[in-house]
Amino acid sequence: MQCRGRGLQVVECVCVRLERFLLVGIDDGYIDKLDDLRRLAEAISRVPVVAVDMESNGFFCYPESVCLVQVAFGGTEYLVDAVVLDDITPLLEVLADQGRLSILHACSYDVSSFKRDYDFRFGKIFDTSIAAAFLGGERLGLGTVLEEALGVVIPKDKKLQRCDWGRRPLDERQIAYAKSDVAHMIELYELQSRKLRDLGRLRWVEEECERARTTPWRESTSDERFEKVKGVSKLPPLARSVFKSLFLRREKLALATGKPPFKIFSNELISRISQRCAETGAVPDASSAHIPGRYRRDIVEAVREGLANGPLPLPPRIKRRPRLDKRQMDRLGRMKEWRAALAAELGLAPSLLWPTPMLDVLARCDTCDDAIREIESGDVRKWQMEEFGEGFLDGFFQGGFQDSLF
Repeated sequence: MQCRGRGLQVVECVCVRLERFLLVGIDDGYIDKLDDLRRLAEAISRVPVVAVDMESNGFFCYPESVCLVQVAFGGTEYLVDAVVLDDITPLLEVLADQGRLSILHACSYDVSSFKRDYDFRFGKIFDTSIAAAFLGGERLGLGTVLEEALGVVIPKDKKLQRCDWGRRPLDERQIAYAKSDVAHMIELYELQSRKLRDLGRLRWVEEECERARTTPWRESTSDERFEKVKGVSKLPPLARSVFKSLFLRREKLALATGKPPFKIFSNELISRISQRCAETGAVPDASSAHIPGRYRRDIVEAVREGLANGPLPLPPRIKRRPRLDKRQMDRLGRMKEWRAALAAELGLAPSLLWPTPMLDVLARCDTCDDAIREIESGDVRKWQMEEFGEGFLDGFFQGGFQDSLF
């Protein structure tokens, strides 16, 4: 809500007083009872903007889950205990309202975590990290952005960032840390949105935030996670088979114990065992010093299965575009020069102004019609086309990008 005159200021003041009335009795801001959560949701339903963050337990549990949801509005921070509260639907319902703006920072992890655990999508978001980038920021961590924009220093402790947020009770340091992440977000949003509006870039950020909000998400499969392990594509086929068998056994153990896979045994250990066993063709002795004692039986069984399955070839490669020829490389170079000059003029990172993958696609176009078709079907944003599309296409029409074709 923008304050444009005393009338709106009075309305906002009344809303804040009503929020405080609704939340009487929750003085510490810690919500672990359903009735209190409903009162919090009712208070949020009466404000247009709310700051949101979350903490999870990915370093301690498998699969990971949302453990704590932080919200702030009306000058107060609240912590919603998602471990004690099995159902946080009242909160999710008000955050899903498209008439309410949720302020987040570096939202992709939060958005995907809420989708994974609750099949939930925010109604509308503003990402202060995206906004900072479009204001020319280079270091986009929340602490840095707050300090540079507002002169506010918040506690950033690696131990707290990676602590077990699913363990109860939370101590005072954890609570203070969690609240600090949302305490200044609305003030930051108000400052950033004013600056972006003055620069004519607010619409750019709003489109980027909407793309982040609606980006499709799905859980990756075990096979997909296996193929993404560093170095697994370079292993010989039989070693790949043993590696995959060990990888899947570790996944099964992680789910059974609730421990993250890296705490069962490491990828480095899997790689060493799979390569050694593939070379010898033999199952290791369960008493080997190279095998962790607790999971020796599982490791030996997995190796036996991997060897029995035989060589595992690489999956079919996705057909890639052919490499650019010299003329296309020259064209790409001129496009990047155009983008770099524009970025320098605006004080922004070049990649924000026009996506690099699309430049590669357009460098292959021999006519303006081809370029327009690629732009319409590709990854170029609406704001990019409206702001810079004419100048970009002029490069095609006037021959700036196209050598002697025009």
